[in-house]
Amino acid sequence: MDLELLRTFAAIHRTGTLTGAAKLLGVSQPTVTARLRSLEGHTATRLFEGDARGCRATPAADELAARLHLPLAELESVAESLGGQSGLAGATLRLGAPAEFTEYVLPSALAGLAAGGLTTHVTLGLAADLQQGLTAGTLDLVVSTAKPPKRTVWQPLLDEEFVLVAAPRLAAGLAPRALRDRPAATLGALPLVSYDGQQSIIRLWRRHVLGAPPPAASRVTVPDLRTVRRLVIEGAGISALPRYLCASELAAGELVVLVEPEDSPINTFYLVTLRQLRTRPAVAAAWTAIQGAVRNGA
Repeated sequence: MDLELLRTFAAIHRTGTLTGAAKLLGVSQPTVTARLRSLEGHTATRLFEGDARGCRATPAADELAARLHLPLAELESVAESLGGQSGLAGATLRLGAPAEFTEYVLPSALAGLAAGGLTTHVTLGLAADLQQGLTAGTLDLVVSTAKPPKRTVWQPLLDEEFVLVAAPRLAAGLAPRALRDRPAATLGALPLVSYDGQQSIIRLWRRHVLGAPPPAASRVTVPDLRTVRRLVIEGAGISALPRYLCASELAAGELVVLVEPEDSPINTFYLVTLRQLRTRPAVAAAWTAIQGAVRNGA
């Protein structure tokens, strides 16, 4: 089978449209259509369904894309090294990262990459979902707080410090002596606002500082720390947040820190990609740019 058929299929799956695939490959849309029809004829399988937004992959297409991801990545890496293609013009990167990290850290890196000609598609999500996307072949590079899986190359980026915060009017109802002598029980009586159903950040803070898990389910759960911050300001409950995310609100008196331990819990961000993708120009350039943004304080 002609490898161009597989490359074309991968481009359609990546971009979600025939037009996008044609642009990515540098060929005409009729050529992309003809190659797709040829591949579907070879496999006797319908790979895409047309919808209002372009091409919707069938389950068979998703399975084929997962099988092709690593082999095609290796071939492209070899081709680029042999051809001396190190520029970013026309290249595409699929980057996954948490929404908050993207907003506060990545803009300068992404702007620099865009100026160099790189097209970047950013997927926002939770750590587990982003790493699943990396291993499934739908993402090229991820920023994640989860332990990097096997077959990956990774680099620690930064440690975020978590602080337990509340709205001043909620904190004012706490007895200082009770908070000092019985912090677990005193804090356990307050409603919680969490980032996920597992209460991962609150659980990390309580185990690290109090040696005890959260005593109850969260009053509100929302997978966006910026919204968690807003809910805490409005008095919906208490939560543990990265200090950088609530520094302005603490300085303005919209939030207060409930407990200041000597050793605050931290969470490490990792930059992760597959071994076969690390040397690709787009991934290598983004790797360097993101590390630079972190070093320069975004």
